[in-house]
Amino acid sequence: MPITLLVLAGFLTLVSLIQRLATRLALPSSVLLAGAGIALGTFAAIATEHAAAGGALGGLAHALTDLPIDSDAFLYILLPALLFESALAIDVRQMAEDAGPILLLAIVAVVIATLVIGVALEPVAGVSLAACLMLGAIVATTDPVAVIAIFRDVGAPSRLIRLVEGESLLNDAAAITLFTALVDIIAENAALLATDRDSSFQNKVHLALQAKGFFEPKDAADAGD
Repeated sequence: MPITLLVLAGFLTLVSLIQRLATRLALPSSVLLAGAGIALGTFAAIATEHAAAGGALGGLAHALTDLPIDSDAFLYILLPALLFESALAIDVRQMAEDAGPILLLAIVAVVIATLVIGVALEPVAGVSLAACLMLGAIVATTDPVAVIAIFRDVGAPSRLIRLVEGESLLNDAAAITLFTALVDIIAENAALLATDRDSSFQNKVHLALQAKGFFEPKDAADAGD
């Protein structure tokens, strides 16, 4: 526990330093944060493999890779804080005037991106379409911080910046809803397969051929006669 608290304190210190460095270098802070995250992850992976299990370096590497932070912490602690900070800088009245385009980008565009990514991955991924769509829902939403910073540097219209900021507030909800629905679908399919384990191989082949349209169901054939 003490080393975990030390690592978390180090992360907060690093983030504050990166914010100042980004301002000094005139770079988006998200770019520097991503680079720092990649560097820390690479260090942790290498140190875990090569450092002694009982050494200080090995303990630090294990603390980085085994932080007690799960998905609930991101959803209920980190994500609300990020959305709240973004919402403070948005004019709600102007955002309401562009509610149509914002909802189109935040909901319809996210669904389309999820479908495109899932369908494109399904032939080569070797997993079910639902699993590919889950990955699509995860990557369909992007962080617009760097994009907005570039827009402001090049003098983009304020309405364009407002549309991107408004979309970023709502697209996470659409992605989380899609992801949760796909998880439920996969769980239901797994439950159906578990209850169908006792059926015979012949019955499974019969149902598969029937689904492919090789012959009609017996009840339908009898009704036709």
